[in-house]
Amino acid sequence: MINRQKHFLSIKTKLTTISVVSIVSAMLVMLIVMMSYEFYFFRKNQSVDLSVQSNIIADNSAAALAFSDPVATNEVLSALHTSPSLDRAQIFLRDGTPFAEYSKQNLQQSGALERPTWYGTKYTWTKMTLSEDIKFKGSSVGQLVLEANFNLLYQHIFLYGGIALLAVVVALIFATLMLRPLIRSITQPILNMNYMMRHISNNIDYSGRMDHISSDEVGELATGFNEMLQQMQLAEMREESQSNIMRMLANHKPLGEVLEAIVTSGFSENTEYSNKGAICCFWLLNNDSTQFCRSISLDLPDFYIDYIKELKLSNGLTPCATAVATGKPVIIENIQAHPYDASYKALASKVGVTACWTYPVITSTGKVQGVFSVYFNESLSPKDSDIAIIEQYADLASIAIERDRAESELTIAATAFQSQESLLITDANCIILRVNPAFTQSTGYPADEVIGKNAYMFKSNLHPADFYLEMWDSIHKTGAWQGEIWARRKNGEVYPKWLTISAVSGKDGVVSHYVGSGIDITQRKAAEEEIRNLAFYDSLTGLPNRRLLIDRLKHALAASARSKMYGAVLFLDLDNFKTLNDTLGHDVGDLLLQQVAKRLSATSREDDTIARIGGDEFVVILENLSDKPMEAAEHAKVICDKYLSILNESYTLSKYECLSSPSIGVTLFNDHQSGIEELLKQADIAMYQAKKAGRNAIRFFDPKMQDAINHLVNLDRELRVAIERQQFQLYFQVQVDIAGRPLGAEVLIRWIHPEHGTIFPPTFIPLAEDNGLIFTIGKWVLDMACAQLKAWELEASTRNLKLSINVSAKQFHQADFIKQVKTAIKNHAINPAMLKLELTESMLLDNIEDTIRTMNILKEIGIQFSLDDFGTGYSSLQYLKQLPLTQLKIDKSFVHDIAVDNSDQAIVRTTIVMAQTLNLEVIAEGVETIEQRNVLINSGCTCFQGFLFGQPMPIEQFVDQVKLM
Repeated sequence: MINRQKHFLSIKTKLTTISVVSIVSAMLVMLIVMMSYEFYFFRKNQSVDLSVQSNIIADNSAAALAFSDPVATNEVLSALHTSPSLDRAQIFLRDGTPFAEYSKQNLQQSGALERPTWYGTKYTWTKMTLSEDIKFKGSSVGQLVLEANFNLLYQHIFLYGGIALLAVVVALIFATLMLRPLIRSITQPILNMNYMMRHISNNIDYSGRMDHISSDEVGELATGFNEMLQQMQLAEMREESQSNIMRMLANHKPLGEVLEAIVTSGFSENTEYSNKGAICCFWLLNNDSTQFCRSISLDLPDFYIDYIKELKLSNGLTPCATAVATGKPVIIENIQAHPYDASYKALASKVGVTACWTYPVITSTGKVQGVFSVYFNESLSPKDSDIAIIEQYADLASIAIERDRAESELTIAATAFQSQESLLITDANCIILRVNPAFTQSTGYPADEVIGKNAYMFKSNLHPADFYLEMWDSIHKTGAWQGEIWARRKNGEVYPKWLTISAVSGKDGVVSHYVGSGIDITQRKAAEEEIRNLAFYDSLTGLPNRRLLIDRLKHALAASARSKMYGAVLFLDLDNFKTLNDTLGHDVGDLLLQQVAKRLSATSREDDTIARIGGDEFVVILENLSDKPMEAAEHAKVICDKYLSILNESYTLSKYECLSSPSIGVTLFNDHQSGIEELLKQADIAMYQAKKAGRNAIRFFDPKMQDAINHLVNLDRELRVAIERQQFQLYFQVQVDIAGRPLGAEVLIRWIHPEHGTIFPPTFIPLAEDNGLIFTIGKWVLDMACAQLKAWELEASTRNLKLSINVSAKQFHQADFIKQVKTAIKNHAINPAMLKLELTESMLLDNIEDTIRTMNILKEIGIQFSLDDFGTGYSSLQYLKQLPLTQLKIDKSFVHDIAVDNSDQAIVRTTIVMAQTLNLEVIAEGVETIEQRNVLINSGCTCFQGFLFGQPMPIEQFVDQVKLM
């Protein structure tokens, strides 16, 4: 045998150990998580800060570096002293020569930084190094290197470690003070249960009960222990009752022995009396009260049972059915003498039954619950004195049935009372008689604190008096009421509850009790509120979403129609929000949206509705402004001004200080004439007008705005049809020299509309640039122009003419524009020198380096370039000399008043001189009078274009004109 030494630890020790270990483990895990979080995000944030600083330094030092100004560069670097983590910074020239440097005072002797051969950010355990290229006007002029330390990171980590260790010590002290009473509340009931078990073992007394009531596991154990004692007590009572019955029947023989055999075999399944010569059965009625089921009998062969079932009297009923029907005993002393069917008599002879005594088992209410039958054989001769014994046993059986059913009903009732629903029973005056554990758990009141008190103690005072009057009116009329009600817990908390109240009446019909059952629906209400919030509110800002906005706008329109008061719909869009999102991140953008929502809510009136309908778009509904439209508009303007003011204030977003402004569109309403979507569209249009006005502005909706939008929509649709059906035609305006001889022409496109006639480019070209159709139109013009040049080569009068076409900025900056031009020239086999592309100043300034590259490539194959509308934009002379231009075109705005305006004359003369200096041709457009031409000739201009020489015309007319010139 193996001898095992057992070591026992008390529950108190185990719980204390588990608590201490849990606290220490939780604190250690928290410390590790905090340190990891700090390490990761500190490095990430410092990397962002270093990147921002590098961008600032690079931008501010680029010009100084480009002009080799080390003093200015060092002044830029000196601003880094405000950064506690930045140790050193150095700027190198493109050849690697150090140009400027900065270092903290304690690091000045550590030497200069080495120039890295990489760009970006690199880390070690102690520092972070960032290398960035410095560009000036798109060209690299040097390299910036920044070096920062992680001292602050490790200070934070050590600080958190100390805080965590201190928290562990405090938690252990707190646990020592709090665990003792907590553990005692767990162990004391177990010790009490042990004491009661010892008492039961010594005294065999099952009447005691545990008085510990709680909803925890110890309470469940105590409840189970009490139920076990109750069952043991019931078993003891049953055993005592059976002993009494046995003692009562002991002196009655031989019938006493038969009854003893019935009792013994019926309840203990003992078959020692199975051959005593009697068949004893106890039958109970089933649910439909027409058939019997065998409940208690001896272990008999099947033919005995069959016989008992089939044995019938002359009335066609069995003795058992007869006893049930009449409620009286059926005594048959001689079966053979009874008028039974011969087959039944033969069966009776076979089983040896000569007599049958059947007694009904009747309860105290007079209802027959079953029968007790005794079948005798010829060896037994019952005496008249035995009838009383059989009747007594039937009465005892009736008592046993009632007791068993009462116990079942009590068990069912007790089980129901222990349900998860909160149950409360009061008397007719609403005085509390009993509550179940679920009630205690729900309300916080133990049973002993509420029993004997009025149920009105749980009123929340949130319902009006009429609510309770209607409740009791329903109870008095129907005997019940159910509905949602606010109740109050012991701690004062008010919570929602689904309550059912039922009145219990006695035999006299008078209400004796009330039973209230309730379910705490706090979680269900919270879930409903959450579902409502998800359905009707924006999850980021908490403002109403588009669905709730539409519903409230519908109510606002209805209210406005009734009151004749004007309201307004405000459409707010944050300016440059996408830029903030792209540069600082979507998390910072979300913070901005939340702060905007708070400011709008704080500034708005109580009846106003503020909604976020997506992205950075907010809508505000203003109601009851005025019954006069101008006053309503003025009132709305005042509110919008408040919004502009509050939203223009600085925002603190995480670690960034940012500025943001809104563009606001406003439309008024006072009836149902404008639909909801129409109002939102109007406010949206007005908002875009505010954007076009320079942003950070307010604009009211004007029907003319809507007409313009509708016109653009129709124009867009018709423009697409025009492309499909080739409704465009090229017009040509002649260009001449000083002698009036034709030099070439400018191609001008016309849209020949089947209904509206000729439509000029200013009407549809801007739209084509917005919707992208300019690419298709421009390619068509290029192809048609090349085809026309090819046709001119075949005629002596036109083969020397050059053709100028206007190229839009979007078309010129296409990735395959060079390929398009080369393909058109190749397909039509023309001389590239006869094709001239006219570009505008604003187009050249957009991505100047790519523009120069494209122009040089096309210049190499012979394409000529003309700078159109020269002087109307902002031309940088520095870039102008780099452009491979052939010609400058003086804009017609300078030509129009040149005969009378000295300023225009001076501008034109200066332009011509500059062009001659740059070896460029000059042509003046918009020449309409001889006086204009003469002034231009005197200023040195030799090429002209304008109505004086010919209007734009179709190709057939143009060719005829050239032949005459």
